[in-house]
Amino acid sequence: MTNTSILSKPTIIFHWLIALAFILMIPLGFYMRATYNLELYYYHKSIGVIVFGLALARIVWRIREGWPAVDDSHPRYELILARITHWILILATIGMPLSGMMYSGAGGFSLHVFEWVIIPPNPSPDDPDKMVPYNDFIYRLGVFGHTKLVYVVLAALILHVIGSLKHHWLDKDATLKRMLGLNR
Repeated sequence: MTNTSILSKPTIIFHWLIALAFILMIPLGFYMRATYNLELYYYHKSIGVIVFGLALARIVWRIREGWPAVDDSHPRYELILARITHWILILATIGMPLSGMMYSGAGGFSLHVFEWVIIPPNPSPDDPDKMVPYNDFIYRLGVFGHTKLVYVVLAALILHVIGSLKHHWLDKDATLKRMLGLNR
């Protein structure tokens, strides 16, 4: 069975909005850690919370709309690898922002969407420049998830892009055109 199904506009828009956010936020995160630019943290956190909301909406939409048909003309190992990669990315769209919120919010660093404060900062009474975690376990779990699992997400993202380009250039199928909304 060849997959010729047309994807809905919301599916395509959710995919590319979240993809663009991840493509921008991951290098920004690495840069922030290297430079400790506090102004960038402000934007990174705000956009991360928004991405979390978009990811939840995307998942609800995907459940409502159903999954695209699978092109089973490809070798079994490719289908398995594609399924694993897609699930890692779907879980990452929730896991990366959630772990960032755990890192920042539970760590006492504050959580906000631009000027709207969701969790206020928790400065140390002895040193107001040092933040005290609200919950050390959740904070440490968030740090691990946000700073270590990003490498798994990055590998899956690279594999996803390579797979898309393979479909387009080598297999010459319509997978990439579908995701760009060009097969209408």
